[in-house]
Amino acid sequence: MIKSKLVILVLFLSLLFLTLGCTGKEPIYTSNFFIINESSKSLDLRIYKNDSLEIHTINQNLIYKKSIIQGFSGFSEPFEDVDSLIIIFEDKKHISYTFKSPDKKQNILWLDAYDVQVISDKTGDYVNNYTYRITEQDYLSAN
Repeated sequence: MIKSKLVILVLFLSLLFLTLGCTGKEPIYTSNFFIINESSKSLDLRIYKNDSLEIHTINQNLIYKKSIIQGFSGFSEPFEDVDSLIIIFEDKKHISYTFKSPDKKQNILWLDAYDVQVISDKTGDYVNNYTYRITEQDYLSAN
């Protein structure tokens, strides 16, 4: 009887540990990226195991924390003003948005095409260039 309770407790704790491990604080993907033709800002993008997305400025002030939905993402309100913001998911290789938020209200500008250069956070070298053509219909059909 005691052994079975101990086994159940160990299994429960193992499951709890695995569940908490999936929402751990260490990102599974991190990259700095560079906004071209804007104010040349360098930002830090982090994707976590629970599919949350965090974008930080160089001084690590949080701008966004947002869940990824079917590879596309709408934006929640920013925590601070940003002139423009481009998001690209390196693993999907298909998203770039510009976000302008002088009054902290959502305003997604649909782009014909846009270049994003992803910079390695370790070497500072460019990892890749992406161009993606996204329309409002693409976004609406993804959500």
